[in-house]
Amino acid sequence: MKSDFNTSMSLTHTWVSLIVGWAIFFILVTGTLSFFNYDLTRWLEPERPLEINLLQKPQDKQIEAMFDFLSKESQEAKEWYIKLPHIKNQTPNGASRTEIVARSSTNWAKYWYFDPLTLEEVKQTEVRQTEGGELFIDLHHKFYYIDETLGIILTGFLAFFTLVAVVSGVIIHKKVFKDFFTFRANKKQRSWIDMHNITGIITLPFVLMIFYTGLVYYSPHYVTIPY
Repeated sequence: MKSDFNTSMSLTHTWVSLIVGWAIFFILVTGTLSFFNYDLTRWLEPERPLEINLLQKPQDKQIEAMFDFLSKESQEAKEWYIKLPHIKNQTPNGASRTEIVARSSTNWAKYWYFDPLTLEEVKQTEVRQTEGGELFIDLHHKFYYIDETLGIILTGFLAFFTLVAVVSGVIIHKKVFKDFFTFRANKKQRSWIDMHNITGIITLPFVLMIFYTGLVYYSPHYVTIPY
């Protein structure tokens, strides 16, 4: 009985890894690239000013000034959105501007941009059209070129089956710590298996956390809560 269970876990680990591995590799690579979202977008939009030394007034002063402006210019808005400048902010006008948005319940939105040091209104910088680093974010969690909801559900399934592959891999390794300290060089296939075991054990906590938190983050798309 125990032998049958270990065999089934081994087959599960092998086939699930083979089936979803190619897609998971794609998700991990695009996720890594999306970390450099701002840098990639800035490189693809050379019209933006260089944002090396960001000079700005204290943030509480900026907030007060933005509230005063909005209370005069857009009292009818149902929602106000204020984004303070930061060197890693990805806004339509670059990181070195204070951005505010006023939205209503009828889906209209109005944008203003301000110099964070003088708090004077400035025009939006005209840049070429590009997805920039946003493309890799969209590819990472929803495959971009397919329906958004379907893409998010698909990545969720892949993340779930990756956890299945990881758990089944742990089960079939009875001697995890021994495998971690075992590497037989120049043994052809055996050497590759040893390397697989070592790298799998080293990255195990990170893989579990990455895919588990991804599933939790998008859980509203996977779970329907009856009202």
